[in-house]
Amino acid sequence: MATHWQAVISSESTSNRQYLSARFMTKSPTNCPPVPLTFRSPVPLLNSDSSPDSPAIAEVDIWTVDLDSQIEWEDYHLALLDSAERARAERSLAIVRRRFIATRGSLRRLLGRYLNLAPARVALEYDPHGKPRLAGDAPGWSFNISHSDHQALFAVGWNLELGVDLEILRVMRDLPALAVRVLAPVEWAHWNSLEESRKADAFFDYWVCKEAFVKALGRGLGLGLERCVISLDQPPRLLEIPAHCGACAEWSLHRLPLGPGRSGALCARIPSLQMNLLEFPSDGCSFS
Repeated sequence: MATHWQAVISSESTSNRQYLSARFMTKSPTNCPPVPLTFRSPVPLLNSDSSPDSPAIAEVDIWTVDLDSQIEWEDYHLALLDSAERARAERSLAIVRRRFIATRGSLRRLLGRYLNLAPARVALEYDPHGKPRLAGDAPGWSFNISHSDHQALFAVGWNLELGVDLEILRVMRDLPALAVRVLAPVEWAHWNSLEESRKADAFFDYWVCKEAFVKALGRGLGLGLERCVISLDQPPRLLEIPAHCGACAEWSLHRLPLGPGRSGALCARIPSLQMNLLEFPSDGCSFS
């Protein structure tokens, strides 16, 4: 069973939300016993009297995945990939290949639960900037993925522009030079005023917040991270973004409590949301 952590980011009335529940029984290739798994799938709705001043609350599920725990599923995951993904995997070094296969295979297993489809029937496509999405034009579930080393994050929401980013904290060479390229002047001034012992963690916090925002837009690094000005308050917030991205108030930005050694952030184009942080099963028994 997945462990569940929930943080209420806003306290709007629950009458603005509708929950769909489905119960699943699964078996794994390793003949584990059936495992019941309950999904609460949030579909945000507006009341008939809702207005821009009283928006619906969206929910976003954030799944953490230990990619190396999925190794026993590699053959099954590989069979779920499309031809382009398999070709990409074959061009990669061994450890990169295994983690890529684990990421895309686990993603299809997860999305299959939300869509009530077999994982092999979950079809993905890419927007002009390379952001993956469910194939087809109909609104519905949206998702975003991020991975760093052996860890991955999947964010799933209902009809939202959302982005998620994850970084495993590590020593960076010539960090000040990189910070100059990534941070806006006001951010640089704040970052440069920190004690040396805090600078690496703060840089990664800036990085994941900015990355989550540009990934929500589907633009990637081409947008220019220095054009997205962030305050690392709790919660963090957007201070300045390019005009074509809308108003800062349209967006919500959240750092994720992932524990020591990891920095993560979620960004969504909605002023308030509720996050559910869950752990993707590593025992091979809860998803098939």
